Amino acid sequence: MNWFQSIFGPHDAVPVIPGIPFSVTGQATIFGLDYHARNDRTDNGVGAFGYNTRDPRLIGCSLPIPVLLQSIGRENFGLIRRRQYLVSIHSHYSGKTITGVPIVDEGPAMWTGNCIDLTYGAVQAIGDHDNAICTYWILGADGKPVQIKGWAFSTHNIV
Repeated sequence: MNWFQSIFGPHDAVPVIPGIPFSVTGQATIFGLDYHARNDRTDNGVGAFGYNTRDPRLIGCSLPIPVLLQSIGRENFGLIRRRQYLVSIHSHYSGKTITGVPIVDEGPAMWTGNCIDLTYGAVQAIGDHDNAICTYWILGADGKPVQIKGWAFSTHNIV
């Protein structure tokens, strides 16, 4: 155990966040349930990959369709369902990082400008709030970061 872990504990270690083009920083929003655990009227509760997004215990995320298509590819959506692609998310608000987060849906919509949507359970796990700034990165089946495509890093928006 190093000096940092002796003070803060092993779970509070500073994350190693991959740089561009392997991570995206931007606004994160909540979906499925709102921040007060009430049904999100804009979400039907069923994720594109079969998850119940209104389950308050679900720790999951949703990535923009262009990011999913260009970074992972539609031909690999079966691997997303089998949790071969997972996401790590770092909150700039709480300083916490959650890892091994499944991709449970497609979105946020392009017009929102948001980089990621989080389920109620993910927001609670990361100690965040709606419309917070987060950095995320995708880990492939080999455990290595996937190059993010479909995101304009210079304008912080979906391509």
